[in-house]
Amino acid sequence: MTRAASTVHALSGEVHTRTLVTGVCMGAVLAAGGFVAPGFAGSRVAVESRSMVINTSAAVGIYIENAEALRKINIPLVIRAGENAAYPTYIRGRYNYSARIEGYLEEIKFLNGYDNEDGTCKQNQPGGFGTITYPGPGADMTTITTPSDPDALLFNRTAIVGPHLPPGTDFPIGSVPPSIIIDVTVAATLGTFEIDTTCVNPASHILIARFDGQPSTPLVFDKGLITVIDCVCAFQGDLNQDGERTNTDLALLIDLLFVGVHQGTPELSCPAGSNDLDCDGFPTAMDLGYLVDHLFAGGPEPCNPCVCASYPDNCP
Repeated sequence: MTRAASTVHALSGEVHTRTLVTGVCMGAVLAAGGFVAPGFAGSRVAVESRSMVINTSAAVGIYIENAEALRKINIPLVIRAGENAAYPTYIRGRYNYSARIEGYLEEIKFLNGYDNEDGTCKQNQPGGFGTITYPGPGADMTTITTPSDPDALLFNRTAIVGPHLPPGTDFPIGSVPPSIIIDVTVAATLGTFEIDTTCVNPASHILIARFDGQPSTPLVFDKGLITVIDCVCAFQGDLNQDGERTNTDLALLIDLLFVGVHQGTPELSCPAGSNDLDCDGFPTAMDLGYLVDHLFAGGPEPCNPCVCASYPDNCP
């Protein structure tokens, strides 16, 4: 197996990917004349990189692209502390019921958690994860209740005679729901942690396998970097950031939503931009209604992400 190192630079946002080349039984090799769906570059698994405010929770997406129909996915991921030893206090892996993967690869489906790097899956050398500590209560979810650096999750779905996963893509990130989600909660330690690929016993590495047994296109993997930051937020609804919410901000929001000529000026360290008044992560018509109601009908103040107990789920 060939593996090239990958890194993620938090400040620049630059993501270095790795291409994994493995045997057919292990997943991804160069295509040999097989059908490749138009519009898709190949096979890709990417972990979302994002910022999280201290003492909050967030859903980190795992995105999949497959150029050919698949009979199996096997995705082992490790959560590892980075700068300042920032690390989640809660970790839960789950399949996304609203993603394109639902209804496919259903005959074998499990999700395991590991908290001991006691494996021998790296070509019979020490490394990876061996002991299953947290078997999921069901096929779709498992929770690591006492996280300790590092922890791992294994996501596996396989079709035998049932529906295979058709060619498709979860990219660009944010355009459709991710196929897999890792829910994490962080405490007050500023810093970073990463979500990368790993292996689990017995010799189980990342793979996506074609339904017809033919070689797949090369698999590209992007690891994710989670940056835990302090909360210094923009004034929600103040798109020109002059310190007031006025008709000018309303006009700017209308331009953003219907003309696309204004992106607002959100603070870098704020989880929601100044154009996201309900803190759901996206500027939408709901935010426009929120601002109109606040300006002209005495409606409530826009949300404050800094005081949300679990952004964005518990924002007012």
